[in-house]
Amino acid sequence: MFKAIFSRLAITLLATGLVACGGGGGGGDTCIGCPLDDGTPTATGTTLTLIVSSPTLATDGADRVTVRATVKDASNAAVPDQEVRFSADSGTLSAPSAVTDAQGVAEVEFNSDDNKANRPARIEAFHGSLSADTEISVSGTTLSFGGDLAGVIGQSVNMVVSLADAGGAVIANSAISLSSQLGNPVPASVTTNAQGQAAFSFVPTIGGSEPDVISASALGARSSQAVSISSVNFRFDSPTSGSTIPVSSAGGCQLVVLSLSGFSATELTVTNPRGTVHPDNACAQGNSPSLTVPLSNGTASAYVKAPSAGNANLLATATDGTTNASTTTTVSFIAVLPASVSIQGTPTTVAPTGSSNITALVKDAEGNPVAGKTVTFSAPNGGGSPSPAQAITDEAGRALTVFTADPSISGKDSVILSALVVGTSVSGQTELTVAGNAVNIVIGTDNTISAIEPVSFRKRFVALVGDTAGNPVPNQTVTISLNFGNFRKGFYEVVTGAQPPWRQVVMDTCGPEEPNNNGIVDDAEIGDIDGDGVFEPNGAAIVRPIDGASGGSTVTIVTDDAGASEFWVEYPRNYATWAQVVIVATAVVAGNNSVASSTMYVPVSADELSDESIAPSPVISPFGVNAGCTDPS
Repeated sequence: MFKAIFSRLAITLLATGLVACGGGGGGGDTCIGCPLDDGTPTATGTTLTLIVSSPTLATDGADRVTVRATVKDASNAAVPDQEVRFSADSGTLSAPSAVTDAQGVAEVEFNSDDNKANRPARIEAFHGSLSADTEISVSGTTLSFGGDLAGVIGQSVNMVVSLADAGGAVIANSAISLSSQLGNPVPASVTTNAQGQAAFSFVPTIGGSEPDVISASALGARSSQAVSISSVNFRFDSPTSGSTIPVSSAGGCQLVVLSLSGFSATELTVTNPRGTVHPDNACAQGNSPSLTVPLSNGTASAYVKAPSAGNANLLATATDGTTNASTTTTVSFIAVLPASVSIQGTPTTVAPTGSSNITALVKDAEGNPVAGKTVTFSAPNGGGSPSPAQAITDEAGRALTVFTADPSISGKDSVILSALVVGTSVSGQTELTVAGNAVNIVIGTDNTISAIEPVSFRKRFVALVGDTAGNPVPNQTVTISLNFGNFRKGFYEVVTGAQPPWRQVVMDTCGPEEPNNNGIVDDAEIGDIDGDGVFEPNGAAIVRPIDGASGGSTVTIVTDDAGASEFWVEYPRNYATWAQVVIVATAVVAGNNSVASSTMYVPVSADELSDESIAPSPVISPFGVNAGCTDPS
């Protein structure tokens, strides 16, 4: 009897268990012996591969690399809907994980962000027990030296080391390690200032027949500079370092006296990189930047002059037939007779109680900046006031003040700001507007370019102008200006089997020589360092209104009812991928200047690179193929 009851009970429990496991019943049942499901997709892939869209990434943070992980099963078929996790040892990933698509591919993006160091960035992907990894070379940060190239034991050597990222942007507040190959007492480290530069000096104690090599390292970048160290006592007795000399139009003709001892030489050569060197005190004989003069009892003299204002490193060199000796001194050629003053406000439209930075530029009749002159500022018609009311021009001829607007608005250009050079009748003025607040400008484009037969490309852009509420601003005048960024040196080569077959080989990336494209080497601009007489990459492109009107470095366009206006950037085909342009859009909206910019290397069409039997137009960089930004080749 007991066995029969137990048997029937067991059958009942078994049936109940089967219903709980396999039925579609209610949520309150407990499944005894059923597998647990925690909601995590089961990893079904058997292989995991990881590739990146580019093995390299610039340190300027402007670009991104696409990271692609592919999951396949044992039959090598793509496995969709699988989670892949990603990690990176530096930089930033756009997401910690992604799910594979129909092709078994999961993608994220990687960016170097604000980490400016040259380094390998390790990227890893994980799927279940599978893992894969790859490296991206983050590079482009550079160090460069400036300053003295020669020194004398016991006398100070002054040098500057500069640090910049791949885009040429300066890197501030960064430590740079220094060392001397000969063991001279250079600082162990220096820190860059806001301009990305660190100045240092040392007094050599060790010389030799071979130059000392000063090395610098920071953020994975390295550079070195050879400095010849001599035991010779070679110096400028006059002018002393920091002296000022009037330009030639103001009668400047400066005596230069040098002393040389401990060295067997009968003559030396004086070089004036800003002007000319002469044997007579009227600077009338000769017209060369260098002059060889005799040594008498260890001294020599000459006269220097310059037609334009600015700093100059006067150089003297001597030779004994085997070794060379040199010394330098820094002087400033200055203009002294003001003939004009021009004023500029930035911005030209300010909000009530807002401010504008005012620059007065004083020049002489030859266009040279005049330093050391007092300029008085005033707003004779009201609308605000400048402070300070007086300022003294610097070496660039600039006197600076700040205009602060009154609380009330003004008519357009109705605030007059005047500048007067004290002690002269030289004056000038500019107009300002006190009005409302500025809004936004956006520059956009697509992924296409158009051919202009037979030798040019053009790319279409749009400028969008909107107010603070996001509404479009129609009938708005927008000024489009084209400045220039970096330029590349190198060539294209054929990679058999690759698609496309033509691959760009960049030998060097150089900073812009005169980036604001005004034809003048301003402060912080490097100028024509390769000596080819051209400011690269200026002139590599023009901007043109979409209606086909005349183009140039600056054009004016007007927005439509949608607050949009289009324009072209046009460039020769052989400059494609080698020249970088900076598009700047400026508008005065609701009373203030609004500015937007966009930077890009002018692109090449895919068709140009598709046939390995036909060289593309930009096969050779127009800026040369050799590494080194001071080499024009």
